[in-house]
Amino acid sequence: MRGFLKHLNPSVIKSALLMMDEEDFKEVVKYLAETVYDLKDDRLRKKYVQLYSWCRATFPERFKKQKPSLF
Repeated sequence: MRGFLKHLNPSVIKSALLMMDEEDFKEVVKYLAETVYDLKDDRLRKKYVQLYSWCRATFPERFKKQKPSLF
């Protein structure tokens, strides 16, 4: 998953996220949320934060049981 998120254009990632089933989507979102704090590359961190924010805005119903976002 790391390579999938690191090397593709954000538009391609968003398109793939739209086609994922809910379980795979949650796995990717969980990976984004856990990884963003440990990243040393600022551009990659910004990309992950923006992708996470897009996921929350596009699918708010999938985040009801989670704590409020820290981003």
